[in-house]
Parts: sequence; C-alpha cells; structure tokens
Amino acid sequence: MSGFRRKHADDAVSELQDTLVLLAILIIAVLLIKNLVGDNLVLSLLDFGKFKVWGADNEVSYPSDAPLVTIINPPDGSRFYADRYTSISGSVQTIPNRHASQVYYRLNGGPWVRAALSDNNWMGSAQRYPEGSYHVEAVAYDSTGMESPIASSTFETIWRPYPDAAYVSDDVPEVMTAGDPYNIHINYSNTGYLSWNSSGGYRLSPSGSTMSLPPIGLGSVEVEPNISHVFSLSVVAPGAGDYTVGYRMWCADYEWFGEEFSKKVKVLESYHDARVVSMDMPAEMTVGETRLVSIVMQNMGSAAWFAEGNGTAYLWMVDGTSGAAYKFNGSSDRILMAPGSVVRSGSNYTFQFTIKAPSPGSYYTQYRMVWDGHYAFGQVAGCTINVKALPTPTPAPTQRPPASPTPTPEPQYNAHGKMTLFLSDGFEYTGPVRYFYDGPLGNHFEKSSRGASDNNDPRWDWDIGGPNGHYKIYNDVNHYSGGLQFEMNNGGNKGKVVFRQQQS
Repeated sequence: MSGFRRKHADDAVSELQDTLVLLAILIIAVLLIKNLVGDNLVLSLLDFGKFKVWGADNEVSYPSDAPLVTIINPPDGSRFYADRYTSISGSVQTIPNRHASQVYYRLNGGPWVRAALSDNNWMGSAQRYPEGSYHVEAVAYDSTGMESPIASSTFETIWRPYPDAAYVSDDVPEVMTAGDPYNIHINYSNTGYLSWNSSGGYRLSPSGSTMSLPPIGLGSVEVEPNISHVFSLSVVAPGAGDYTVGYRMWCADYEWFGEEFSKKVKVLESYHDARVVSMDMPAEMTVGETRLVSIVMQNMGSAAWFAEGNGTAYLWMVDGTSGAAYKFNGSSDRILMAPGSVVRSGSNYTFQFTIKAPSPGSYYTQYRMVWDGHYAFGQVAGCTINVKALPTPTPAPTQRPPASPTPTPEPQYNAHGKMTLFLSDGFEYTGPVRYFYDGPLGNHFEKSSRGASDNNDPRWDWDIGGPNGHYKIYNDVNHYSGGLQFEMNNGGNKGKVVFRQQQS
C-alpha cells in the first residue's frame, strides 16, 4: 500500500514540475516576442481578451515585485475648461535595481498611446480635450518586462468661449548687426471666440525670448475673431551672439494663449566696408561745363548705412576741400543719401550729383564712403578728368559800328519764401533741402535751402536773385514732387515750396 502511495506522489511531483517548466517557457516566449516585434504587438496583447500577464481585468494576482503606475494629472475626478492645454502624466514605482521601461495610457477605451518617460515619471503630449467626460487607464513595464496593474482615473472638461491665436507670418531677420535699428512685424490671426482689445489687456508678450524685448499692445485697434493683426516693433540689435526672439499672445483673464512664435537670430559684430560697383563720369570736359554723374557703391560690411541718425554714412570727396574732386563741386565735400534712406548689408546705393569743370588741367578725382564722426571705409572710386580750355574764336574783320548809347543795366531783385520736404513715410524733414531753378538767366541752377523754419519765423528758407521774369523751382535729381512757379515782379515773398519724396 505504501508503494502505491509513493508511486502516486512521484507522479504528482513530476506533473507539477512539467507544469512549472511549461509556464516558464510561456513567460520567456512572451518576453521574446515583445522584444522582437515591438510595441504594436504588446498593445494588441493588452487588448486581447482583456488578459494580462499577471492579470488585471481577469483578477489574477500581481506579484509583490511588480511595478505600480499612478495617474497624477489630471487629478482623479477633476473638472476644468476645455480650452486648457493638459498633459496626462504620472509616475511609476519599481523595486530597487529596476526602473520603468515603458508606460502606455488610453482614454475611454481607445487605442493605447505610449507616454514619454523621464526616470520613473511619464507624460503624454499637451493638448486640449473637447467638452466631455474621460476615463483614463495607464499600465507600466519595468526593466525586466514585468507589467503593473492598470491604474485608472476620470476627469471632465467644460466648454466656455475662449481666446485663441495662430501665427501667420513675420519679417524678423535671421541675421542682424549689433547696434543697428530694425523695424519688425509679426502677424497673428484671431482664431478664438473673443475679440482682442486693450481694455482686456490683450497684447503680444515676449515668451521664451533671450533678446530683451517689450510687449506689443493693440492701441485703439480691436481684432475680431477670424481677423489677423500685424504687431509692429522697432528694436536695436544687442551685442554679437546667438539669440531667440519669442512672442505669444497674453491677456488678463486667460493669461497665455495660442501658438508661440520663436525664431533664432544671429547678431554679428558691427563693421563698415564698401565696394565700388560702377562710375558714370566723363573723361573730358570743357571749362565751365556741367554734367550729371553717378557712382554706385555696395555695402560690403555688416553695419547698415543711414541717411541720418547715429549710423549716418555719405560719399566723401577724398582730401576734402583740398582734393581734386572738390574742385568740381566747390560747395561741399559730402554727397548725401536721400533723406530716410537705409542701405543694408549687400545692397547698392546710387549717388547722383552734378559737377562743373574748373580751370584747364588734368584732375584725378577720388570718392570714398565715410561713417560720420568715425572713419572712411571701403574702396576708393577714382577717375581722371581732363578739362580743356574754351576755344578762342578767330575774330572776323568788322566795320566800326556806329556809336550807341551806353546800355542801362537790367535791375536785379530777390525772391524768397519757406521750403519743406515730406519724406515717403509722411514725416517732415527739417534739414537743408537741395533744389534747382530755371529763370531768365538760364536753367537748372542748383541751390540748397537753409532748413525748414517755423511759418512764424521771419527768416526765409530759400532765396533766388535775378531780373524780372518767370521762375520755376523743382528737384528732378532726387525725384521730389512739388515745387513752385512765380514771376519775379520786383522780388519779395513768393510763398512756400513743398517737396514730397516719392516711393522708390
């Protein structure tokens, strides 16, 4: 009898051993399949028959060394507005010498989504959740492949009218020069349900920017939904280096909202350089002859050239008033750019001006760019002009003319008035203005005003001397519109000359 019992006991032990071996083989096979075929099969196994390796829905017990996953955000049972960006996130607890390797989560029984892991913390992507109720499930695996029990929580979202914004475009340059001013524009579209206005504190505020920038308000503008608005800003580039220009919409009631604008900007060290592109200058002239000439210069430096302000640049006659070029002008050794001009790196500028041949001789005229108050820079534009004397006519024999009375000299008078120039951006330029006039004594005489003065100021901005007759004031060199025509009529105040700079 004892032998019979011993035989049955041995059979039971053998059967148990076979079962344990089979279970071990099954577990190893599952882990190998997981590693070989990846997450898709794992997700399928999570859904297949609601069966888990250690059991969750099938109520199979989990071992004590299984990882534990928790859902921290949104808190279980929480309610919040549907316009809020929310990340589903949590943490994983593992036993010593193990760590979390994968975490998956899903909403309302939908497909499993793999979360991002940082140490033992996990997070899904931030997004808005439409109005409704949500059931969240999460499951984790540790570094040995052991699965956690499924954690779950719920949350609810509530709809309300909310602001939103979409980035449209910008003209922020990717490369700037230290110390140079820039006018930049960023275009945003109102894609929300509320209007943007100053009373609600709506503005485009710096966000993630490493360049010191101010917020940009709306002023008196109200931006309705489905309308875009261009935010404008003037900035001076900081010191050389790599920066990020970042902006995002903000208002008092909702704080940050909408898409964020971010752009990398490289700021270069400021330096000046120039290249001569072309010269349109005569090789020969006759004494007293006038010519309209031009020199094209290209900005080869990083610093911009400005017609006025801190970065003022101009074309200089080399050696100043003692140089050969000055002899063809005689009034100034500077050739200025048109008011309001800005020449950025790589761009060209054409200097047009009138020269008048001096006494006979050979002259080597030279011109070079100058940064006002600092230094001359770049290539020299030079050319030789040979000035010939006027030919002496051979007198023809004539009979002695009869005596005639001494002619009475024609009386000379002075006409004057005010003068101003409106730039293409609408601002009034109050400095000296170049102008030309035609009259009884000739055409295209060049002069310059003294600068715009107040209408109540007794001083005059322009004046022209000459005999009675018809006169015309204009500027066809700098392409200004406007001017004045008048009759001398013994001189006096002839009125105000208004020039307007044309769009280039």
